[in-house]
Amino acid sequence: MLLLFQSTHDVIISEKALRQRGIPRRVIPVPRSISSQCGMALEIPAEHAEAAVGILDSSVFPETSSEGGEAGKRYHIFIPESDA
Repeated sequence: MLLLFQSTHDVIISEKALRQRGIPRRVIPVPRSISSQCGMALEIPAEHAEAAVGILDSSVFPETSSEGGEAGKRYHIFIPESDA
């Protein structure tokens, strides 16, 4: 699973929060086939996807998890076809 962000700052604070909680993650360039505003993404193993999203929604970006649903989030989830 890839987490795509609106800004480099959001990638950095998200990576730090996931690292502190022991979630495996890797900062990667966004694949060319996917558009992203900042060009960086976090790659999360599928088995840790639910925990990672929970951490982002509850502690990194809590203000956006209740506003506007998916459209209000500061990150987007992309699941490559090979992972689906």
